[in-house]
Amino acid sequence: MADETTLPARPELGEIASTGDGRDITKGYADFLRLLRPEDGVLASGGGDMKIYEMLLVDDQVKPTIQQRRMAVVSREWEVLPGGDSPADKAAAEHLAEQLQAMPFDRITVKMLAGVFYGYAVGECMWRIGEDGKVWLDDVKVRKQRRFRFGQDGELRLLTRDRPQGEAMPPAKFWTFATGADHDDDPYGLGLAHWLYWPAFFKRHGVKFWLIFLEKFGGPTAVGKYPAGAQPSDIDKLLEAVQAIQLDSGIVIPDGMMVELLEATRSGSASYMDMYEAMNAAISKVVLSQTMTTDDGSSHSQATVHMDVARWVMKADSDLICESFNDGPAAWLTAWNFPGARPPKLWRDFSDEEDLNTRAERDGKLKALGWSLSEDEFKQTYGEGYERGAPEVPDDGGDGRQPPEFAEGEDEDLIDRLARLTLDDEGWSAMLGPIEAQIAQALEGAADLADAEDRLARLLPELDTEALATMLAQALFLSRTAGEAGERLDDGG
Repeated sequence: MADETTLPARPELGEIASTGDGRDITKGYADFLRLLRPEDGVLASGGGDMKIYEMLLVDDQVKPTIQQRRMAVVSREWEVLPGGDSPADKAAAEHLAEQLQAMPFDRITVKMLAGVFYGYAVGECMWRIGEDGKVWLDDVKVRKQRRFRFGQDGELRLLTRDRPQGEAMPPAKFWTFATGADHDDDPYGLGLAHWLYWPAFFKRHGVKFWLIFLEKFGGPTAVGKYPAGAQPSDIDKLLEAVQAIQLDSGIVIPDGMMVELLEATRSGSASYMDMYEAMNAAISKVVLSQTMTTDDGSSHSQATVHMDVARWVMKADSDLICESFNDGPAAWLTAWNFPGARPPKLWRDFSDEEDLNTRAERDGKLKALGWSLSEDEFKQTYGEGYERGAPEVPDDGGDGRQPPEFAEGEDEDLIDRLARLTLDDEGWSAMLGPIEAQIAQALEGAADLADAEDRLARLLPELDTEALATMLAQALFLSRTAGEAGERLDDGG
């Protein structure tokens, strides 16, 4: 830790360890004269052409896992929030939201997410001047990554036939991002394809040998024998006849010669299926960081954990896309149309939806304690389409007589009578008063219903309810006795 004697008077404001000045020791001596080259070793071993990565998408495990990761992002609703509280900040957010609503933004997002697979993405912004004099974003055309390179100073360059070293692209025209690399010296990033290449390669070649295995053991191999001294033309005719029986599974040998297959001696168990499933699991781990949203699992708890991991990965993809858009097109539009305003923030909602059954159960418990939802909170939680109705009256059983608690007249409620058999009104108030006071004190200042529920859960073990439990037990006993005897209780009973 530097002390005040070694701390400079002012911090160094410039960039020292850049890669654009030819001083990067990890580059070749002549590399600083050319375009920056990707540092992906797997890509370099394939000649530097991203076609080797494009071929990975034909794999039956790579394609669906990549698609699952992309679709999970666009399945979430997006929202544009103002960058500040000023009228200009809010106007900039409304203007951006209006443009995104008029665009196929989810389709654009899916294509830009290919950058997670390849390492970087390039989208060309199609601008126009609207009737209001403001700059509008009509569309984003996502381009193939391999058509572009980056120069030594990080500028985007388009490779053409006339300019193999690339044509510099104008600023504020292309929305780009890079991901996967563990440093900032490589603008190409490091995509998932880098880690998927070998599992997909081994799986593809394993399946090829597996098919040969199935062919050999699924049908016999034809053997044609020719006599000694046979002419080459006769041997060729015999081979054609053998191959006509079973393509590529026939051999010809001289009569009297023998061909044997030597099988390797081994212990344990091994199969092509084991290799196939192992490579599929490796692919799922690379793409989704787990396996149980694509393969079978052993328990619900494990599946829940794996689903949470997948959600974190996909939220990270969403944040990457939104952050790069906010730093690029959103910031450019704000600077052009609302100078001085803070750029709005685009984001996608990955919050978990609350289980309404659990919420309704909790709201019912709080209502029993005297707490109820406001009308606005009720609509926000449970949605529209509800209206407040009268309490439901229990069925009278067809005899026209209502239960005691709903009977008209001066007859006292049965529960009230039973309560008075144990204590009068003042006695019950004296017993319940301290408990009610403790509950009210615990709920005071609760931030929301969840906070109130947590406070009540902590309070319940501390409440002194022994006397109350005794009185309620006596009341229930009297109630059960009265019901069995079929008698009405009176004050003297």
